[in-house]
Amino acid sequence: MSTLILSVDIGNTNTHAGLIDRDALACGGSDVFPTTDLAGRLCPSLASLVPKGAQTQTLPVIICSVVKVDRAAIADTLVASDFRAPVWFEYSGTFPISVAYNDPRTLGVDRLADCLYCRAAYPEQSRIIIDAGTTITVDYLANGREFSGGAILPGIATQFKSLHEHTSALPTVNLDESATEFPGRSTKSAMTTGVIYGSAGALSFLVDRYRKQFGGAPVLVTGGAWKQVEGLVTFEFEYVKEMTLIGTGLFGTAV
Repeated sequence: MSTLILSVDIGNTNTHAGLIDRDALACGGSDVFPTTDLAGRLCPSLASLVPKGAQTQTLPVIICSVVKVDRAAIADTLVASDFRAPVWFEYSGTFPISVAYNDPRTLGVDRLADCLYCRAAYPEQSRIIIDAGTTITVDYLANGREFSGGAILPGIATQFKSLHEHTSALPTVNLDESATEFPGRSTKSAMTTGVIYGSAGALSFLVDRYRKQFGGAPVLVTGGAWKQVEGLVTFEFEYVKEMTLIGTGLFGTAV
């Protein structure tokens, strides 16, 4: 039981929770809910993941958040519900991966969590890491030891939202409507074609650029929006659904 961790990834749109086996690098169960519901949903979500017969106090809780939240209030809520006080995923000088960033403290902790997963799953190997969510990040981890830098693009849903909100005539497009045709033969399908094909093209270019600059490296991807572009990119990839949750569960030794 000591290898099991309750892992939480608080994102801009959704929060994911999972039961992580640190030794197996596996997620034994997960839950997702809107981040706007965090206060009321976090404890029930974690409780649903606790193995039968286990006590909540035996399971460390690690939280990775890219959103500014009231940490003290979250900790109080967890402790009041008989969970352990959480450990917060954050960068420090003892982080096991060197970070080539002007200010490593400004690097999204979700991106660092993805790097921890890659470091554990592929020791001493380089990876291009794509995380497709509210934003799309494309990062390079060199030899499992150094975050070499990255790129940030607006996510699929974010692009659709921006087109609608910043124009007077373009409609709302939801991801569940986003089947693509090329070229688009309506305003919605033209928006979808531009966003989906454009994102796939940008990702393909970035992967090619990384490989030219740093040498060949396999591509590891995660994120709920990946399915929108996976059939259009020009590179091979490995998809790890819960990469950020597993990487979060690998954080620190205090637990």
